[in-house]
Amino acid sequence: MTSGAQPSEIDVTVVIPTMGRPTLTRAIETAARQDGVRTWVVVMVDGRRTDGSSIVVPEGCTNVAIVVDGDARGGAHLRHSGTARATSRFVAYLDDDDYWVSDKLQRQLEVALRSPQPDRVVIGSRIRYVNPDGTSTDAPTTLFVEGRVEDYLFRSRRLSASRNLMHTSTMFASTALAQESNWDPELTRHQDWDFLVRIAALPNVSVIHMPESLAMVGMAEVGGISRSTDWSSSLSWVRQFRDRWDPKTYSDFLAGQPLRYALGARSFTGVKETAREFRGAPLPSLNNLILGMSGLASGTMYRKAMSRSSRSSAADRVEDADSVRRKGA
Repeated sequence: MTSGAQPSEIDVTVVIPTMGRPTLTRAIETAARQDGVRTWVVVMVDGRRTDGSSIVVPEGCTNVAIVVDGDARGGAHLRHSGTARATSRFVAYLDDDDYWVSDKLQRQLEVALRSPQPDRVVIGSRIRYVNPDGTSTDAPTTLFVEGRVEDYLFRSRRLSASRNLMHTSTMFASTALAQESNWDPELTRHQDWDFLVRIAALPNVSVIHMPESLAMVGMAEVGGISRSTDWSSSLSWVRQFRDRWDPKTYSDFLAGQPLRYALGARSFTGVKETAREFRGAPLPSLNNLILGMSGLASGTMYRKAMSRSSRSSAADRVEDADSVRRKGA
């Protein structure tokens, strides 16, 4: 593909893993009918949950393939298989309960094609959380600009819906780059973090975080798997990075994730194992200690706190915008 290629001349494979949620049809439609870009939508179905017969493909969407994976072992396995199947120049990911703005891929393609090495960039964007009452807020407040992705994600992580993140449903990269790293098919949690951290560490890779909110995410998703009490898999995952991450980042992750899960599980063993991992590491930040201690709260209290932070962030932005307008008047 020449450097002068236009988005409309480039194919993008969209990988959607699913267990057959009712929201899947909406996700398929927003991926299949993107403005200004040719898309090929690969719906990877967890064959252990559904045979795919109930999946409804919107009328006229002929660029959709339904693949039932009988060996599916979760979302990471489905994304891994979908990525391996992609033959287009670029690939993007969409969860089956999220959806995109109509020109999401076109905007990201334009950013990629302006880059010095279009095939060595990973592009994400802000998301818009949609609350059950119809209100919404954009997240995260702070975008990734430079440095190490893990520092951005985990250092001084707050108990807030607007905390630092790069959501799976915004991720976009060249297929060659995504296949070079690919998703770890065995992971049951931290799948998106694992994919992003590993792909960003590859040679000559740039991570671009767009300020626009290009994906819509249900607020009910906040605190979903993050409220799981599986401290063991979280601790096992991060141990591989002990000698590769900044010690402060490592310590903050321990407090904000496995410690929180262990406290949520009321697991003395989990707290002891996590505490042992802190040996030789600096003290975690106050933000991450607060996040870790939130494991003692009930799931309902946790979701309410996240929801309040979402509405508070939205209100603050409205107030800031009003202040700017008053100053300019």
